[in-house]
Amino acid sequence: MLELGPRDGAVQNNFQRLQSRAPAAKTIHGVRKRDYWNKMKTITTPRGLMATELESWERNLEKLITEIDLPLRHRAGALLPVIPDRLQWEDFTASVKAEWTKWCTRLITYPHCLVVLYGGVAFYEYDENKLWPQFAKTVGDDSLSGKGYYQHEINVAFEHAAQSLGLTTQERENGTDFVGSAVYHIGIPLSLWDDFLEICEWALWREDWKTLESSEWTEVITKRTTGRPRLRKFSIDNREGATATRVTTRN
Repeated sequence: MLELGPRDGAVQNNFQRLQSRAPAAKTIHGVRKRDYWNKMKTITTPRGLMATELESWERNLEKLITEIDLPLRHRAGALLPVIPDRLQWEDFTASVKAEWTKWCTRLITYPHCLVVLYGGVAFYEYDENKLWPQFAKTVGDDSLSGKGYYQHEINVAFEHAAQSLGLTTQERENGTDFVGSAVYHIGIPLSLWDDFLEICEWALWREDWKTLESSEWTEVITKRTTGRPRLRKFSIDNREGATATRVTTRN
C-alpha cells in the first residue's frame, strides 16, 4: 500500500477541482456520476492507493534518472537516454492509459513518469510545436485535445516535476514554454533527426553559428530548410535546444 503522507491535502484538493469540472451528463465513462466520484474519492485517498503498473514504472524511471549526474540534467537531450524504446514506450503508454483516470488527479505522485510522458510524446509524436492532440491520444483522453484549464493543471504539475528533478524548463515572455521544455529534455524529435543532421553538417563549416543574432539565425535556417517547414519551425522555435544539441553532436 502506498502512503502519500504530506501530499494528502493536495490530492484531495485536486480531486475536488476535478469533480467541480465534471460534465453535466448523468454518467462518466459509462458509470453513474455519483458512483464514479465515490470510486475516485476512494482511489485518491491514502487507504485506497494500491501498487500499480505506474508505480513500478516510477521506481524504475527514478533509478534511471538518478543515475544522470545533476549538472548533466541541465543539458539539452538529458532525458533522451531514459525515454523507453518503441516497444517499451507502447507498454508504458498502455499503463498510462489504463490508469490515467486515476493518475490525472494526482500527477505529482509519479513525477518521473510525468517527465518521461512529456519527453516521450515530444520524441515520438512531435508535430509543428504542438503537444495536446498527441498528448490526448497518448493518454486516451480526447477532452485534452482542445484548450482548457485542465491542460494548465497538467502543465503546472509537469513544470514542478521537471524542476524538482533538476531538469531545465524553458521560459518565454508569457511564461514557461512547456512544449519547448519537453523538446529540450529530449533534444531532437525522432521525425526530424535525418534532416537535422544536415544542419549539423553545415554547422561544422560555420564556426560563428552560435553567435548569430536571432534575425540572422532565422534567415539562415529558412534558406537551409526550403521545402521542409516542420524542420524550419522546429529549428527557429527551439533554437536553444537545437544549438545545444548541435554542440553535443560536434563534440
